[in-house]
Amino acid sequence: MRQLLCGALVLLLTSCADRNELSESHARATAETLIATNGPRIRDFHQVNWKGLKQVSATEAQGVAVMVYRFQMPDGSTSEEQVPGKFIYHKTRDGWVLDHADFPNPKNLHHQLEQDVFVKVTSAEVDTRAAEGQIPGTSVVSQPGDDRDRPLAAAETSADTDATTSAAAAPPSPAAARQAVEGYLTTTTAADGAWSAKEFRPIRRVNGNELELPATLVIQSPDGPRAYRGGFYFSYEPSAGQWLLTRMSFSAAGLEPIEESLATPVPVG
Repeated sequence: MRQLLCGALVLLLTSCADRNELSESHARATAETLIATNGPRIRDFHQVNWKGLKQVSATEAQGVAVMVYRFQMPDGSTSEEQVPGKFIYHKTRDGWVLDHADFPNPKNLHHQLEQDVFVKVTSAEVDTRAAEGQIPGTSVVSQPGDDRDRPLAAAETSADTDATTSAAAAPPSPAAARQAVEGYLTTTTAADGAWSAKEFRPIRRVNGNELELPATLVIQSPDGPRAYRGGFYFSYEPSAGQWLLTRMSFSAAGLEPIEESLATPVPVG
């Protein structure tokens, strides 16, 4: 009987340890599913070459990989570009999450991928629905000489645009959206310290009447700054004919997530 109990305890501890550790096969499957599912949105995407998993800390790991792009040259020949980068994973209360793809390429903005995402790491069989639509079309990424503060054109919005949204609901410029966010943060006093935002990324359409402005939220706590990843959300109000900052959603490994709906939405512009 004692041997049976000891055996059961060993199995239980092993199971708990497995849940606390990030398996490379699971991490790789999550990353490859994310990219494969969103591949049509990534210009000239050919394949992703996995290189290995690196454990940075108890709550962070990085999957080293190379994004491969293939494209046609003006003379009709085919060329290839390989961009090294990493997938970043963080451990949360509910397990490991792939929350960022980081493949910078300042020499060719057509072939770069720097995107906050959210795909739970569950197994080597990742549900493609969990990864679908997490990477916006590359048309929203600024090209050399473009103005990052220009508003999104109609052709740059997501394909799932709600048909009830009128033409007047053109997305606000990134500058106007950031101004609304910064205005709200500077006039809001939080018990745990001052709030600010940085590392804003291109606006993406969640649906026909809601936009997300991905960013990093920084809270200056007594123990030092704490950084959260997530986004600020804007809803379109047809009666007022304008976009409003209505809520924010952020998370960080080992910390309570921040989910806040604004009591008084902030007009954009």
